[in-house]
Amino acid sequence: MATSNFASGSAPLVLVTNDDGIESPGLSALALHLEARGFDVLVAAPATNMSGASAAIGPTDPHTPARRVVLDGLRGQAFAVHAPPAMIVIAALNGAFGAVPTAVASGVNAGVNIGRAILHSGTVGAALTGQNLGLPSIAVSLEPGGSREVAAECGVDVFVEIIDRPRPTLANINVPVGATIDSERVSVRLAKFGAVTAAITSEVLDFQLTIDPSALDEPGTDGAALRAGKIAITRFSGFAGFDGGEAEVSLERVGSATA
Repeated sequence: MATSNFASGSAPLVLVTNDDGIESPGLSALALHLEARGFDVLVAAPATNMSGASAAIGPTDPHTPARRVVLDGLRGQAFAVHAPPAMIVIAALNGAFGAVPTAVASGVNAGVNIGRAILHSGTVGAALTGQNLGLPSIAVSLEPGGSREVAAECGVDVFVEIIDRPRPTLANINVPVGATIDSERVSVRLAKFGAVTAAITSEVLDFQLTIDPSALDEPGTDGAALRAGKIAITRFSGFAGFDGGEAEVSLERVGSATA
């Protein structure tokens, strides 16, 4: 089990969010495992399922409903917000829920997020938003039928490994159905996206995403690792095409700007 030395001298405050919604058991599992390893945790997650939201921040009302909730066993505060996860990350970094988090953990998602299709994942979108704004971030996803506890523990292990890196890193972690805490973990690249078929018939849009099975067998990819029963970890350190790999975004509290 990896441990952090908390180089900054104190435990980071980790924002835990997801796209499955505040009632997802995977969310609680990840938050509780982080607290068990000594991290301070703030939970803020969508009030309803926001799967597929990617890094969307709207549309939302300027006065978005949010409420405090109680999650069994959690010491930190928790909020249910009627907004997509990426917006919640930005709001948290603006101090909307109190203390400003210094890291982001998203998941545990019900279903894996692999290949270039992670672009459309709200789970990854939340973590990507955090990393883009300068915070170490993880996204943790699990094959249906797998152990949430194993996925959460593996996610926290990777989180500990990236937390003190000099540049903010995003780690996308996918855990196969039969994995245990001792399953092999491999660093991999993204598999190919797959194919989309779309057509409008009788004023209905028929849309279907199909994954090319051969893409999941390409050695060195996240898809191939999962099919082999291995825990797949893909790390990102910035957007390709940006000088320095980071985007600068100014965040201000509402009402703090002067005319």
